[in-house]
Amino acid sequence: MPLDANGAADGTGRNVPPDEQVFAWDALDGLAGATIDARFRSACLVPSVSPVALRFDPVGRPVDLYTDITALSPEQSELDDFPCDAHNSEHGQVTATLAEWILDRLGT
Repeated sequence: MPLDANGAADGTGRNVPPDEQVFAWDALDGLAGATIDARFRSACLVPSVSPVALRFDPVGRPVDLYTDITALSPEQSELDDFPCDAHNSEHGQVTATLAEWILDRLGT
């Protein structure tokens, strides 16, 4: 089965800094839920460099999570072929870009 990435291949982040608090658990005391900023609702903890299986030495050369995948040669991935979305989308979301790539590979 083909593997695809929901992140944009150009290394553009979603403006969700690490260690930023999404909500406070104590805000749930006595409430039906917590207010969560919209930018956190579809944030994904899987950067595009992971699903496209970039080759790197995790000890000697940590991977830059904002690597511009479009600037890399195909040999820098463990995969034979993969798409990235045209923009950052929710993890697991099937977008037109990804669906067209999959259907093309299936020969439809």
